[in-house]
Amino acid sequence: MVELVEDPSLAPPMGPYCYAYRAGNLVFLGGTPGTTAEALMVDGIPKGKMAGETPGRADMAAQTVQSVEAIHHATQLAGGNWKNALRFNLFLEDWKEIDGFLRSYRSAIGVANPAETLIGYGLYQPSMIMEIDGVISLSEIKPLGGPGYGAHPYLPPHAGRQAGDLICLSAVLPIDNDGKLIGRGSAQAQTRQIMTNLGTILHGIGANVKDVVRYRVFISDLRHYDDVVKEMTAAAGEEALRAIVVAGIPIEGALVMIEPTAWLGKKEYFSGPGNARAVRIGDVVFTNGILPVENNEVLFPDEAAKQTKNVLGNLSKVLGAAGCGIEDVCQSQVTISDFRDYDDYNGVYTGFFKFPYAARHTVRAGLGGPSHTGLRYQIEATAILNASKTGKVVTAKDNFYHRRVALGRRA
Repeated sequence: MVELVEDPSLAPPMGPYCYAYRAGNLVFLGGTPGTTAEALMVDGIPKGKMAGETPGRADMAAQTVQSVEAIHHATQLAGGNWKNALRFNLFLEDWKEIDGFLRSYRSAIGVANPAETLIGYGLYQPSMIMEIDGVISLSEIKPLGGPGYGAHPYLPPHAGRQAGDLICLSAVLPIDNDGKLIGRGSAQAQTRQIMTNLGTILHGIGANVKDVVRYRVFISDLRHYDDVVKEMTAAAGEEALRAIVVAGIPIEGALVMIEPTAWLGKKEYFSGPGNARAVRIGDVVFTNGILPVENNEVLFPDEAAKQTKNVLGNLSKVLGAAGCGIEDVCQSQVTISDFRDYDDYNGVYTGFFKFPYAARHTVRAGLGGPSHTGLRYQIEATAILNASKTGKVVTAKDNFYHRRVALGRRA
């Protein structure tokens, strides 16, 4: 059984997820918006109220500070050290808010200086305009340098962070050492530049692209999918796991952005049903972006609940092949194409994951390749061997999601 910490000062989650899950040598942080502990009642149903929220106006500074303070507090409760932050993923609903977000975020994070990926995603509530998730190391970390970082106000300040054999890199963009965009108008040229930049970063620590075990790939338009995959395969082969989504990229003119994770030790890859794949690195297991596809065909087009059941079943099987169970998942990244599916997918999700749940974020973005019509759901997962027996979970004392579901059912 995991050790459970229920903290009354944390805002209740709006879904079946926790704030932090400590297992092995890592603390995984769930997607945390700037939600206060006060419920906003909508038609008699409780939803999260955003910090600084007033009718018709969201407050970026208040939400950002609230989010950072919450994940900092959850990190401490889980036994992590803030200065050993490995990676933060930063989600924005609207690029018009980017300057205010980055100003508030950089001021709020203090001694934390993680690898960063800044993405434009659709977020769950209309008043929710930012969200952060991340990973904290329980051991000391080392900074990594690379081309172009810090040369543009919207770029991460550095290339990434290393904890032992684990390397978490900031999002790699198609830029030169001065932060200038390369390959304008060509997704192929931009992907080629990204893979060149990645090789430079890894070479600086005695590694290469063959050490990358997982890529998160963000493209600005579905039409770039095939070009990006072709260039990535030419540069690094097909062994590493991938998750590809259509999402906003912070640099004007950038058509693609790639977030790599590398491992310097032994790697063991596994295949499951459908497109499910996993890699085991030490006691950590990563999966790819698992989709409801088989033989490159979409299963149950536009049926979110059935797609979710298929994907989570395949996730369970590929994790089993890698030596752990779905109950050992510590963090998941869920992408759905329509938030009207939120409760349907959660209804299936809670049949596979049990309280106190894994850390998780759920965002809206485009999914799949050009031939994949009707996709509604994707999940990436990170599991730690025996996490369900030795882990520590931090969550809130209350839960808006369960209260909302219970009230909705009574209605």
